[in-house]
Amino acid sequence: MESFRNRLHKFKKYFLCKKIITKPKINKLLIYDESRSVEFKKIIKNRNASVLSIRGERLNLYVLVKSILKNFKIIFSLSKLKQSYVLSFIKEVDPKVIITYIDNDPFFYTLKKYFPKKIFISVQNGYRFYKQDLFCTLQEKKMKNLSCDYIFCFNKDVAKHYKKYIKCKTLAVGSVKNNSVKKKINKNKKMCLFISSYGISNLSLEKKLLPKVIDFCKDFSLELYVLARSYSQEEKEFYFSLNKKIKFLEKKKYFEYAYSITDRSSLAITLNNTLGYESLSRKNKTIFFNINDRELNCNSYKKFGWPSRNTKNGPFWSNRMVGENVYKLLKKIHLINSENWKKIFKKYNTIEYLDNSLLLKVIKKNIS
Repeated sequence: MESFRNRLHKFKKYFLCKKIITKPKINKLLIYDESRSVEFKKIIKNRNASVLSIRGERLNLYVLVKSILKNFKIIFSLSKLKQSYVLSFIKEVDPKVIITYIDNDPFFYTLKKYFPKKIFISVQNGYRFYKQDLFCTLQEKKMKNLSCDYIFCFNKDVAKHYKKYIKCKTLAVGSVKNNSVKKKINKNKKMCLFISSYGISNLSLEKKLLPKVIDFCKDFSLELYVLARSYSQEEKEFYFSLNKKIKFLEKKKYFEYAYSITDRSSLAITLNNTLGYESLSRKNKTIFFNINDRELNCNSYKKFGWPSRNTKNGPFWSNRMVGENVYKLLKKIHLINSENWKKIFKKYNTIEYLDNSLLLKVIKKNIS
């Protein structure tokens, strides 16, 4: 059961958020969840889509009052109030298509049963693991009768997991955000990139790994860059505490920037995060250390390309961080020629780098 403190926090958030008093306009396309909606509108090439805010960014008072008048008792239950508000908002907008870029929200998959004639689309936004992620949540909560017309996902292996819990048609299209950015071929041969995972670990792995990477860079006359994960000043200070010569690349608001950086790098290093897999899909030399220090026993996080079946250690990945092992792997991939890298890439790449024509076609077809 949700704690009183959490409920109080949510009440405060909604009380202080931006209020809208006008009735929502009818729109053929509705984006569920305002999170990442600005970049998602750009990806799907539709800046006129309506947006349903569910995290307290803004609150439509017209819809809220209408929801409460239907059943006054729902004000005593945040979950019932949220459900009533969402259903009422959808009725007011009356879209043909409801789409979300937050594919790991279980609640979204409960909505189709209330609007069987509307088209529901979910788009995978990040690499999925098991624990503390969508599939574990669906299994532990034993959620049933979940459905979605289309789920656009990274690959066929993860598609099987969506279909296990959700009645849907899956389409393996890679990362749509990654797909929307054209690859730039302007390599900096001296650039070694570490893709930061700051904020999702206690940083013990970075403290062990970065000194080894720094030594490697010295031996091969490379410059070490760190691509920030957050806007936090503390992240920058942390990496400078390891070595002040690190070139720290601050996070930018436009998502294309991160991909341009991975494209420029001669070598990218990741602790098994989404941008690492996207970098690999763009045929960039990318090394994965599939290890984590989060307080959860998550075997899927320690496996390269989960849920694809791969060995613990492979041509460009490892779940060991012994000094000699790290150096050998870095050296091997750095020195490998482009022809041999392409062969390895073709065999082990986990997500495709395509265009988004299929997603755009499905949207256009169903809002016509």
